[in-house]
Order: sequence, then C-alpha cells, then structure tokens
Amino acid sequence: MQLKKIFIILVMLLISNIKAQQIENRCNIHSFADFEQGIYYKDVDNKFAPFIGVWKNVTGNTTFKVTMFKTEDTDYGGYFLDTLEGHYEIILNEGQANENIICTSRFLPGNPSVQLPPLIQGSSCSGNGFGGSVLDMCIGPPKYQLNGMLQISLIPGTNTAHWKITRKRGLVIGQEIDYTLPKDIILTKQ
Repeated sequence: MQLKKIFIILVMLLISNIKAQQIENRCNIHSFADFEQGIYYKDVDNKFAPFIGVWKNVTGNTTFKVTMFKTEDTDYGGYFLDTLEGHYEIILNEGQANENIICTSRFLPGNPSVQLPPLIQGSSCSGNGFGGSVLDMCIGPPKYQLNGMLQISLIPGTNTAHWKITRKRGLVIGQEIDYTLPKDIILTKQ
C-alpha cells in the first residue's frame, strides 16, 4: 500500500511539471507587439521550405553563396518562434586550387575561432517571398558591420530568386558606408 502511494505521488509530480505548449500559426502575427508569452509561433503551413538550401550567384571569379535553414521553437524571451536563418560567404575562384573565402558570416572577421550566430534572419508567410534582416560583417574598419533589410523573392517557374538589400532608415553620422554584400542580384538554388 505504501509503494502505491509513492507511485501515485511521483506520477502527480511528473504531470504537474509537464507544460502544454500552445501552437499558433507563425503567419497570423503581423507585429512583434502581437507575440504572447508561452506561445509557440510555428511555420505550420511549411512556407519556409522553398527557401531552405544553398543559393549562389557567380559573377566573374566571385561567388556569393547563401545557405538558408529553418530554426524551430527558438525561445525569444518567453515566446517561441520558427525562423528562417542563414549564413553567407564571398568566395574567389570557388572550386579551384586557389580558392579564397574573402568573407563569411560564420566566424568573426579576423578570428575564425569565434563562431557567429546566423546573420540572416526572417520569415515567409507567402511561400514565395522572404522578409527579414542581414548583417554585413565584411565591411572592415571603422564600421565593421552594417545592418540591412533583406528581401528574397522566388522567381516563379525557376530555381532562382531575387536577393535585395535596402538600408534601414536612421540617422547617419559622418560618412555613409555602403554594403560589401551584393545589394541586388539573382541567386540560383543548388
């Protein structure tokens, strides 16, 4: 009888520690102000899928490579979110003996032992257009980084997409610095 009581108490403790997570469609939210604590905003309709993978643009001997992936159930301070994230690389002479990665978003510039979080972040609710941000870490001194708004629009009937970065509005003090990353190109999915 004593063992049965202990078993019941243990089961009750386990049940009381289990939290049910409420799931909402990620695309029903239109502003960060709408996010509620404890809710998981999920890509329930799989709208992120067309963007996931490796994308490239080759101009001369320079390759701009973007790797996109889906991150699920990430905690953003009490609410949980699926996001599309990615990394980029600028590569000279890709695939050749003298290949040289001149910029990558995977590591801190000048210190490859420091790994960076994804510097491309956003989402898609249409399945054919991505909206988000990108942080250009290829700029160098004195600024070192430049944030921008990123749009990736799939081109119907092809395996290509239009990549476009626009500057975030704000006060500019001193000389305005331009992006090192391509601002307006066509990417091809690999």
